[in-house]
Amino acid sequence: MADIRELMGRTRRDRIIKCVDVLNALDVEVWDASSRRTWQSMTQDERRSLITDAVRMNKSRSEPVKAGIRLSRTEKAALPNSNYKHGNRANRHNANQRAHRYQDFVLKEMAKLPAGKKLSPSVLATALNAAGVSSARGGRWTHNTAKDLIARIGTLPENPTSASGARRKLRDP
Repeated sequence: MADIRELMGRTRRDRIIKCVDVLNALDVEVWDASSRRTWQSMTQDERRSLITDAVRMNKSRSEPVKAGIRLSRTEKAALPNSNYKHGNRANRHNANQRAHRYQDFVLKEMAKLPAGKKLSPSVLATALNAAGVSSARGGRWTHNTAKDLIARIGTLPENPTSASGARRKLRDP
């Protein structure tokens, strides 16, 4: 079973005739899914039509690629747009805002730990999920998302209203 028109359309033009010769020489019948008939039951005109369609399809796919290659050899590509920098800046800003928003929650979770213990990302993720806090993409917190939050809180500028000792614990490896 095959879609002969599609297969021939994806075959290089110089090999389509060889493909037809192989189909003609096969001892088994090949069912064409698109015409719902076997290759052997098709008339010469139907086969010729498939071949013509395949060459046309092949040419329509390959010409734009060849034109692009020719263009790339003659003209240098334009420098990339710097809009990605604005997106990166916005993502950093949003992550910092989220870190500020969850900072008190993280510090409270740290306060629950015995002295000298560090808050693990898995424990924080479990606590955030239990509290019903959704992650940046609206889903559940994972080890990695909590680890990133801890790291970001550790790099926030000092805030006089926060507990600086707890912040130092976040920064220390």
